[in-house]
Order: sequence, then structure tokens, then C-alpha cells
Amino acid sequence: MRETIDRLVALQEHDRRVMRLERERESGPRRRKQLDQSIEEHRKAVADAEELLKRGLAAAHEIEVESGVLRDKIRRLQTQQFEVKNNEDYRLLSKEIAGCEADIRRLEDRELEHMEQNEHTRERVEEQQRAYERQEAAIREEAAAMDVRAEEVAAELKALQEERQQLIADIDPDWLARYERILHHVGDFSLVPIENGTCGGCHMKLPPQVVQDARRAESISSCVYCGRLLYWR
Repeated sequence: MRETIDRLVALQEHDRRVMRLERERESGPRRRKQLDQSIEEHRKAVADAEELLKRGLAAAHEIEVESGVLRDKIRRLQTQQFEVKNNEDYRLLSKEIAGCEADIRRLEDRELEHMEQNEHTRERVEEQQRAYERQEAAIREEAAAMDVRAEEVAAELKALQEERQQLIADIDPDWLARYERILHHVGDFSLVPIENGTCGGCHMKLPPQVVQDARRAESISSCVYCGRLLYWR
């Protein structure tokens, strides 16, 4: 029975290696999705900054147009001043001109604010673009490394599958079936050592008789709590 235990322990080490590789392989698509989301977030940040700059430039242009309309109006009013026949009309035109000039100054102040804001936004666009390019390069590098590793994992799993057939060839089918059933159920260890009188899987204190049976290794004992197979190391 000791020989069967040793073979099951060796098989378990092999199967756990397979499980680690399969988890690594399964994590690949999740990591790919994370990388895609990351690059999309950077791309969106660039697009948002560009859109903000576009709106800022459009607003500044609208102010220029509005200022131009007021200046044209001032020129027309000034022309009319030369044509009026009395001081009252002249005074009203002068007042209207002064109002237009005040509006132009307010527009120029707003235009200056937009220009300053647009300059900050343009710097932000450039910063976001650089960040996007750095992230894209890093992701391409990681993706290439992932592709190489995926091929290595696939080759290793194939070799391990062939090796497993050799490992199980000399194991009693009943014990193999029991081992595989427990492993499928608990997901980590099917066969565990006894450690200071406790189960190496669930760490519960074992009955003395179970410990003695495991030491004699005349058969394979089971944990009365978690059902894992026990062996004396």
C-alpha cells in the first residue's frame, strides 16, 4: 500500500502542476480583456480632451465673430454721426458706440480666458496622447509575451497529459477513481499528510486510531471530517 500512496502523491504533484497551468491559461483571456479596457480608457481620455479643445476653439471663434459684428456696427454708427443734423442724435449715437465698445471689451476678456483655457487643454491633449502611446506600447509588449507564454503552456500541458498516462498505469483503478473523485470535489489536495495528529487538508484533530492506521500504511485512511485521503509522511 505504501507504493500506492507514493504513486498517488506523485500523481497529485503532477495534477496540481497541470491545474496551475490550466489556471494560467484560463487567466489569459481575462488579462487580454483588462488590457483592451485599459487601452480603450486611454483612447477615450485622448478623445475627450480633443473634444474639449474643439469646443473651446469654437467658443473662441464665436467670440471673434461677435466682436467683428460689433466693430462693423461701430463703423456704421460713426458714419451716421457725420450725417446727423443735431447734437441729440449725435449724443445718442455716441452712447450706442460706447455700449458696443464696452461689449467688445467684455468679449475680449472672455476671449482671453478661452485662449488661456485652450492652451491648458492643448497641453492636456498632448499629455493624454503621450500616455496613450506609452500604454499602447506596453500593452503590445505584454501581449507579445503572453502569446509566447501561451504556446509554452500549451506545449507543457500536452507533455503532462502524456506523462499522466504513464503515472496512472500502475495505480489500482479503484484508488485512482477515489483519488480523482475527491480531487474534483475539494479542488486542491486529494491526498494529504498527517501533521501533528491533524489532517493536512482541513487541519482538524484526527482520532488516534486513524493516525495509527495511517502510520501502518496497510491501507489508505480517510479524514473523518473532509474525506481527504491521509498518509504518514
